[in-house]
Amino acid sequence: MKIVNVTTETLRHRWGDTTRDSVILKIESDNGLIGISRGGDPDIISKIFTPILVGEDPRNIMKLWYLMYAEIWKYRKIKLNELIGSWKDVIQLSLSLGAIDIALWDMYGKYIEEPTWRILGGFSDEVKVYADGIGYYDQTVDEVVKTFKSHSDQGYEYIKYHITEPNVDEAVDKLLLSDQLINVKNKNGSTKFMLDAFSMWSIDQAKEYIDKTLHAPIYFLEEIVKKDNEYGNYIKLKQYTNTKIAGGESTVNIFQAKQLLDTQSIDILQTDILGGGGFTGLKSISELAKSYGVTLMPHGAQYPELNSHLVASISNGDMVPACPESEPYQIWSMLYDVKPNIINGVMKLNSKPGLGLDFNSEFINNNKI
Repeated sequence: MKIVNVTTETLRHRWGDTTRDSVILKIESDNGLIGISRGGDPDIISKIFTPILVGEDPRNIMKLWYLMYAEIWKYRKIKLNELIGSWKDVIQLSLSLGAIDIALWDMYGKYIEEPTWRILGGFSDEVKVYADGIGYYDQTVDEVVKTFKSHSDQGYEYIKYHITEPNVDEAVDKLLLSDQLINVKNKNGSTKFMLDAFSMWSIDQAKEYIDKTLHAPIYFLEEIVKKDNEYGNYIKLKQYTNTKIAGGESTVNIFQAKQLLDTQSIDILQTDILGGGGFTGLKSISELAKSYGVTLMPHGAQYPELNSHLVASISNGDMVPACPESEPYQIWSMLYDVKPNIINGVMKLNSKPGLGLDFNSEFINNNKI
């Protein structure tokens, strides 16, 4: 069994009031099996990683992962520029490695006729999902409250919002008014909120937000302080609040994850599903996080159908993010012949081989460049 071809297609699709490019990936073997995935950089995949993969046995996933990983750290930017004619960095290389790794696991699942979530670990066939579709653009307090209510009405128990300006009082109003509408007026009482501050706040601003939302049901605070002293300020916040601290979405390997975990400053690690090296990379990182008593909740609201296989396979997974299908900032709900199954904030995984997904050819043909 050998890899004979690796191909990508770039889709240009609606993204709010504009468009966005997304990449889909296929790996073909000589026995007719095809592994699929999403993401990565077409130039990196075709010119750097494909020569490594073609002719190799796709079942040797760990071997191939390390061959590609070694290639990531082999080059500097100038060398990449000579190879593919444009500047690329380690993050773009890591995203491409992650996309390929997921396609290899999809193919392997098809080869042994088992779902990926089961062959990776099989802890569960369903995963909690939190709504992550607020703050992709500047929104007023009223607009945010309305969107919170919409996500709650869709059955999401956990809902996250991003801030787009470092205005603490506005961030507080968005949360408290949404809590009042959803949990108090409707007597729901079960909806929990998450905040992503986009690393905008000083430690004092973060503390101010915590103080002003003390009685609101906040599940976690994500990237709540500026990057200049991020880890040091996380440590201070851990001593200041009992609310969970989440971070680390930009960590691209187990060593960077360890540097963050060694500070003992976070409760939730959010290494990206692609940037962290796909299923192979994230499985290793999840075990490391477990040794620190930390939950792994991978970044990637655009990829709930991929994240769910990983989180369903590990013992210290919690939930995955998804930009709800009602929002114009996602394609996961349109990309496949059968839409991934999120009902009342839960992703139910099937027992079909691999990822259990097939690309929707009509959507792809209508949007490919």
